Amino acid sequence: PFIAETRRLYGEQTGSRLIADGSGRDSGGGEKCAELRSKMDGYMASNYCASSGYAVSPAGGASDDSLTLEVYAEKASASNCHSGSWHATYAVQVLSSTSATIGGTVRLRSHEYEDMANVQLSATHGLEEVTVSARAGQDWADAVLSQIQKWERDDVQGYLARLYDSGRMNDVMLRSMRRVLPVTRTRMDWNMGGHRLVRTLNDTKTK
Repeated sequence: PFIAETRRLYGEQTGSRLIADGSGRDSGGGEKCAELRSKMDGYMASNYCASSGYAVSPAGGASDDSLTLEVYAEKASASNCHSGSWHATYAVQVLSSTSATIGGTVRLRSHEYEDMANVQLSATHGLEEVTVSARAGQDWADAVLSQIQKWERDDVQGYLARLYDSGRMNDVMLRSMRRVLPVTRTRMDWNMGGHRLVRTLNDTKTK
């Protein structure tokens, strides 16, 4: 019971339950939910890794026009000592057959670990509500997914790329991400030159 409850709570907090729940494609709702689900199947297959899931559900109230879209993806590689996850929640309001409003939040988590190193990153990125309109021959659901794709590419992944490339992700920021005293109870030595010298000497001794 304890393990099951822990897994349930973890799934609720991270969004990982969406994978186990089979993406929640049959979670109810009216015609609008069904329309968005039909487009999400193809979008997930083209843009997300195998360990991912989504759910479309009514946002509440009597109207079928207010929807909640939740997306979760994770990737872990124990052999490479890293794991990460992507959890997005969007609020969609259908305005007409060709337009809608959408806003949301994306939460990213990353964990890198090797030997005594242990670096974790947790970031939350808010996406302000915008009104989207479909192109010729498309409908409101296509417009919503086009906006989500733009956000994922430019506002979230693009922002992180600019953050790393700009030099702001320097050793000061990395130090703030790591515990001062890890499990070894020894302060981290940030002198990379010293680490390289020790490794070189050790490699020389073994030859």
